[in-house]
Amino acid sequence: MTKKKKIIRVLLIFVTCVILASIFEIGVFNRNILFNKQYTSKLKITDLNNVELKDGYYVTTDDDAYIIFEGQDKYVNKLSFDYIADSDFTWDYQVKSDTYQLSQSNSVSRIINTTVRKVRVDNPSTIKISFHNKNLKVNNFKISNRLSISYERVLLMTFTIFLLIILVKYFSYFKNNIDKTFVLIGFLMGITMTLLTPIHLVTSSDDQVHFHKAYTILDGTKSKWSYSGRYFNHLVIGGHGNYRSNEEIRLYKKFLIKNDTKKSTIKLENQDSNLDYNELIYLPFSFGYKIARLFGFNFVNSLYVSKLFNLIFYLAIMFFAIRISPYFKKLIFIIGLLPANIYLASQFSYDSTITAGVMISIASLLKIKSKKKVDLKYLLIFILGIIWASLPKVIYAPLLLLFLLIPNDWFANRKQARIVKIGICILFLVLMSIFVIPVLTSTASGDSRVANTSVSLQLKYILMHPINYIKLLLKETIYNFDNMFFGFDTFSLMGYLNRNTHIFDLSNFVLLVLILYVTFTDTVEESFLDKKFKIALAILLVMIWCLIWTALYLQWTPVGHNSIEGVQSRYFLPLLFPLLILFVPYGKKKKVDVKHYIYIIPLLILAYSSIFLAMSYFG
Repeated sequence: MTKKKKIIRVLLIFVTCVILASIFEIGVFNRNILFNKQYTSKLKITDLNNVELKDGYYVTTDDDAYIIFEGQDKYVNKLSFDYIADSDFTWDYQVKSDTYQLSQSNSVSRIINTTVRKVRVDNPSTIKISFHNKNLKVNNFKISNRLSISYERVLLMTFTIFLLIILVKYFSYFKNNIDKTFVLIGFLMGITMTLLTPIHLVTSSDDQVHFHKAYTILDGTKSKWSYSGRYFNHLVIGGHGNYRSNEEIRLYKKFLIKNDTKKSTIKLENQDSNLDYNELIYLPFSFGYKIARLFGFNFVNSLYVSKLFNLIFYLAIMFFAIRISPYFKKLIFIIGLLPANIYLASQFSYDSTITAGVMISIASLLKIKSKKKVDLKYLLIFILGIIWASLPKVIYAPLLLLFLLIPNDWFANRKQARIVKIGICILFLVLMSIFVIPVLTSTASGDSRVANTSVSLQLKYILMHPINYIKLLLKETIYNFDNMFFGFDTFSLMGYLNRNTHIFDLSNFVLLVLILYVTFTDTVEESFLDKKFKIALAILLVMIWCLIWTALYLQWTPVGHNSIEGVQSRYFLPLLFPLLILFVPYGKKKKVDVKHYIYIIPLLILAYSSIFLAMSYFG
């Protein structure tokens, strides 16, 4: 078959997938219109409590107010009303009939002036809406049963079906191109996660800080904040729960686009007028945003492009990590496609590229070991990867010391070996000084978000009670080792969006089994990964483990506390790959043998995770 015919066939498959996804969207998520008549009608009020009619609005006069509406002899899919409010507020609905009673609490944003929420009830006898804020103005109460297409959901289903079909149909090609397959799955599912995540901040850890840097990093102190930028970044924190339907999400996007040209009246200077070395990690976001603005994209689409650049940067690094690594390609592939990694790569978070930096460094070191010759290209990749990971988190710098295990006779000459190894030692000391010097000189302060923290006082406490602190580290290790490396947060967590749900326990178990199976069914030659190297790597991992816990004890934990606060599994994602290769059994080198499940399982788990977002925020 010619290349042109293959392209046409793939396009036809994609179009078929779009049609199937559209049918699924209507048949499953809009099944209400298949069996019930479409309509939109106003509700008739039968009773008021602490509510007065003024100038066409019903105004609440107490924080315990409600309106009762007449029942309906038809299926009700959605309930909506307009409002004017000075701040975000909550409202409840109670729907009763002869056979059931349904209630739900809802939070909404003050800025969109209309709320639309799912009800999905048949023939309700009464509908009661309660309010918990005084001076709310509400009117135009409606019920409806209408077709509501979520294009984000359609895209998710299209990409999932498309990938499943082509991975099976053209498996002979993808089997021998695991690096390209990684990019294909990661890119399509990453785009889906970007679009399905609410257009809001505090969906992933510290993303409000990361967005601020991305927005201002190329402008110095004279960054021109629009009202949309300031509202998005600073005025609203963690309000993604305020938008729970297609209609509300579209209204919020419309608000941001409308206010994109309006200048902010809030004056807030940037944190620094110069581009600091540790802010280089924000460049993918910033370049994406600036390029989008140059091409005339509106504010919302510029946010998407900014996230897209971070995703592409992550996928590019991981692509080369898989390509250059002489061993463990399947393991890198699976870790790279963990839902937590793809989600972080598609958000305002640099954690994913930190993980990618460590992984490509380890891959380049393995490449040097397989050649038994120091190629300066791979040496540079090794150093740059660790530096990139250490820019915001110096705790990964000890991995540089792995290069000291490279025999001197692998270099061009002994002089080159000495220069390189001395240079790496100096670089390690310089990087570590960024962490150590502020602590020793007491110039570092505790995190302002946590009460009773002080780096200097905490350090003094550790020095005065070293045995107690060692016991504390051991306790945290015993209780948290498995969770930090192999738990839900490491594999499946999508920021703050699915933190309180347990529907991912099964998927997490499947990923754990897959990763361990790939680890223990692979082999490595003992001469390649000898015991000396493994022992050194294990010592460095223990060192980094202790550094992570100590850093959070100093900065995030109240002085003298008997537990360590603020430690999150995302800090250990970069260490997952080097940890697992310690347990790969010795044996003759195997050819990379990719089975269908190596591709299918990560894809299905990513789709499964994305479905949660699709159902939670696109009703």
